[in-house]
Amino acid sequence: MTGYIEPIVGRYVHVETDGELHRIYFEENGAGIPLVCLHTAGSDGRQWRHLLADEEFAKKFRIIAFDMPWHGKSNPPANWTGEDYRLLHLLTGEYDFSCTPEDTMRTAAAINGASVTIMEQLGHFR
Repeated sequence: MTGYIEPIVGRYVHVETDGELHRIYFEENGAGIPLVCLHTAGSDGRQWRHLLADEEFAKKFRIIAFDMPWHGKSNPPANWTGEDYRLLHLLTGEYDFSCTPEDTMRTAAAINGASVTIMEQLGHFR
């Protein structure tokens, strides 16, 4: 039997936002320019597994894929009492293989204050 261990490392970081402490799970791999990968709504960092495992890409980028609060391994805060979850912070620049740069620009145009940076050199829009 043969096998190997991937160089991807998973950790938790504790971040306070709006007076609440959140335990956020993230995975990272690589060295170089930091690249933070934001998953789509209802998903988690597994969406970026292919990118985290790409050896060539990891030579140029420090790839960081996190689970937003209440997603994946980022559980609700310890003091949660059952109230509905509301996403209070908007992070723009989310990329998805199913959308084009034009789709992303149209979405941002509909969100007051949103901005977009299209990073075609990363090869997402083939």
